Formats: sequence, C-alpha cells, structure tokens
Amino acid sequence: MAHIQSPGVAANFRAAPSFQSPVLGVLLHGDLVELSPDRRVQQDGVTWVPVRWRSQSGWLASNFIGGQTDAQP
Repeated sequence: MAHIQSPGVAANFRAAPSFQSPVLGVLLHGDLVELSPDRRVQQDGVTWVPVRWRSQSGWLASNFIGGQTDAQP
C-alpha cells in the first residue's frame, strides 16, 4: 500500500499510462492505493505506476506515489 502525495491538487487515476487515457477516478492527498507488481511505464514525460484502487486496476503518475505502508484499505 502507498499513500497519495498530492497536497493542493488531485491525482487522476487513469485507465492506461497516458495523459490522454480516460480518468477512472480522482484521488486526494492521503488516499491509499495498492501497488501492482506490474512494470512501470515511461510515457508523456512521466513514469506511470500500475495500482489498484477501490477494486479497480489503473495507472497513476509516479510523482503522486508517497511512502509505502502496511495498512489495509
């Protein structure tokens, strides 16, 4: 598990690793996501991280991924 680090802004949870990909949800600072073991992807000048949030698989830009925790959602 990892916390979202996005003070003052929201993090778009996307269907694919691209800024053009549909937004599946909006995560706020402090939200928890489950990190996927899948490979990270370089696209649109950022590194995309595969995650699970609210039972959905999707992608977040790596700059929004904060410290990991052992907490359960």
